[in-house]
Amino acid sequence: MSIFIFGDLHFPFASKPAVSWALKSVKYHKPKIIIQIGDLYDMFSFARFSKTRNLMTPKQELEAGRKDAEEFWLEVKHIAPKADYFQLKGNHDERVFKRMLDQAPEFESMLSINHIWEFPKVRTIRQEREELIIDDICFIHGYRTKLGDHVRFNHMSTVVGHSHTGGVHFMPLKGKTLWELNVGFLGDRFTTPLSYTKQRQVTRWTLGYGVIDACGPRFIPK
Repeated sequence: MSIFIFGDLHFPFASKPAVSWALKSVKYHKPKIIIQIGDLYDMFSFARFSKTRNLMTPKQELEAGRKDAEEFWLEVKHIAPKADYFQLKGNHDERVFKRMLDQAPEFESMLSINHIWEFPKVRTIRQEREELIIDDICFIHGYRTKLGDHVRFNHMSTVVGHSHTGGVHFMPLKGKTLWELNVGFLGDRFTTPLSYTKQRQVTRWTLGYGVIDACGPRFIPK
């Protein structure tokens, strides 16, 4: 069984060339399962750190991000119509809800924007740290930045995003070889919302996607 994993997209601040390249690659791998690992949206307008107010309004960002996400999943389903599809949530996706709770926590039970992560025929994992388990493989957006930390904690093979740094780490445990696959990301690091690395041109962030098949887990860099 082949599984194709899209890394962090950060719509509407994705790298369009990288996303287009990854979508075309789906045809080559012919996956039975396609997963977007979280941070589908960036939610820059709802971040707590210092930011410009002149990029776009929160409404404009949400509308542009949703448009990009709808087009993305439509293209995925057009390319691989018989696959199963999964949408995870990441820490950036949760920014808007956390900001709402900061401002008015008493309205928590009345606030719901889950519909922006819902797409026809796509199963959505609603919680940021909720795991998706398929064939003893744990899929989670991730919350640690060092490659291998999640597999050491989970004691099961794990697929993550979050750090924007692709790679594979192997770990022997009780006669088995476990692994962690970080699928990189597909955002545009030259946009203002994603320009928070120490350097702009040279970073550890890697464009690419992840694949799991009979040959094992692989990160495919662009």
